[in-house]
Amino acid sequence: MEKEVNETKPLSKFQKMAIYFMIYAFIGWIGEEIFCVIYTHEFVKRGFLFGPICPIYGYGAIILILFFHNYKKKPIKLFFGAAIVFTIFEYITDFFLQALFACRWWDYTGQFLNLNGRVTLSFSILWGIRCFNFYKSNSSSCD
Repeated sequence: MEKEVNETKPLSKFQKMAIYFMIYAFIGWIGEEIFCVIYTHEFVKRGFLFGPICPIYGYGAIILILFFHNYKKKPIKLFFGAAIVFTIFEYITDFFLQALFACRWWDYTGQFLNLNGRVTLSFSILWGIRCFNFYKSNSSSCD
């Protein structure tokens, strides 16, 4: 009688990135919903997809993992680099979503230091903080 061997293979980099994408797209959706409930006092469907994901957060996590891993131990560079890169990413994403769907998913027009209502200083700072916290809480799992 042969002994059954159950070998587990480690996940490929693509598989890990796909899992990270789904996890952070879901976490981003939850964050968006909480933000909207707090500020609008109602549940608002966020995003352009059906289901509980916001792809911009999934792609953001992938960008962060692939391009900012060398800055894990350099918090100032991580903060400013991420704030700049993710502000540009947010601007480009809003531009293309508006061009493709003729709709705006966010509008910062009334906020201080906004650029065409697509990005604002307060959210740029928030992106830097989120990225710093991402690596602080995931220091070993994203290697």
